[in-house]
Amino acid sequence: MSTAPRRLPIGIIGCGHGTAAFYSSLRRFPNIQALACADADFFRAETRAQSYGLKPCAIDELLADKGIALVVNMAPARNRAAISLRILEAKKHLFSESPLALDIDEAGNLLAEAARRNLRIGAGPDLFLGAPLQTCRARIDDGSLGVPLSATAHLSLPAPETWHPDPETFYQAGNGGGPLFDAALPLLSALVGLLGPLAAVTGSTRTPLTERTVTSEKKQGTRIPVEVPTHVTALLDFATGAVATLTASYDVPHHRQPALEVHGTEGSLSLATLDQGPVSLRRQEEAVWQEVPPIYADPAPAPGGAVIGLALADMATELLYDRPHRAAAPYALHLLDALLTLVRSSEEGVRLAVGSRCERPTPLPAGIAPGEVVV
Repeated sequence: MSTAPRRLPIGIIGCGHGTAAFYSSLRRFPNIQALACADADFFRAETRAQSYGLKPCAIDELLADKGIALVVNMAPARNRAAISLRILEAKKHLFSESPLALDIDEAGNLLAEAARRNLRIGAGPDLFLGAPLQTCRARIDDGSLGVPLSATAHLSLPAPETWHPDPETFYQAGNGGGPLFDAALPLLSALVGLLGPLAAVTGSTRTPLTERTVTSEKKQGTRIPVEVPTHVTALLDFATGAVATLTASYDVPHHRQPALEVHGTEGSLSLATLDQGPVSLRRQEEAVWQEVPPIYADPAPAPGGAVIGLALADMATELLYDRPHRAAAPYALHLLDALLTLVRSSEEGVRLAVGSRCERPTPLPAGIAPGEVVV
């Protein structure tokens, strides 16, 4: 006789334009039971609830629901830390969209509150749990590259004014916008997941345009001010001694760079895209690159990419079985610390140490995707 899978009851705060892919992803994971959603704009909560079979709530109502064990916080970055604190005070586990906060002290307060209440915090980005990066991790850990020495990471995204209905939010200071949070943070997540924590960063950021013209339909022709860097470059020093270069930008029209390459004493790995791969390996003595089979098959693709929801699915499984989850609080704090240190480095024109440390998240077992149960 088959046994129904254990499921973690969750609620979701945040129903804005960019959240649809996340809501769709939840249908792929049998260990998650989404019950309710809330938003500061109740009409948006009602719209999402109707589309995904959820109960629409005011935020206070969702937090008071004793049937909800974990709350996902997808509120705008400027409000996220305050809402996350309310979630923890309501005695719910927290999963936060990245970044965890916009200030390292705010993030530290969240970790302290969670520890005080014996609650867990998880956070995106999800990319490091996707099959391509987990495959890279397996090849690094099995010695295929020898000793990892260096890496390059690159992510250039379409400028938000070309596609988003409200692109000004991406360019406002204090709002978690720009490629720093949109692109550099996923790259840092990938690199720390592969090579371990950062020891120091040297950042250089640019804002080539102080104003941009919207070409997306809703606000076409509107001119919006740019208050954040739109091109980010960094030199990263890892605690292991490895080094990496990182580029994240809204200002690259075209390129042919792979998303990620890692080089070691015995070989190199190349990853065409962070979320889909493929992964290629070339050892020092080999004449050609060889494609590496993924160590697991990603769950069925969802709109927005196969990796969306993986970190939450992993956290749900590990909560149900009382084991450590992978996208844990120290990891999220270290990524934020590195990111904010990169900004200060650019402003001050010096190399700066990263004060926090974390462990590399435990790799997924071969053949097992996030959300699948490993007893």
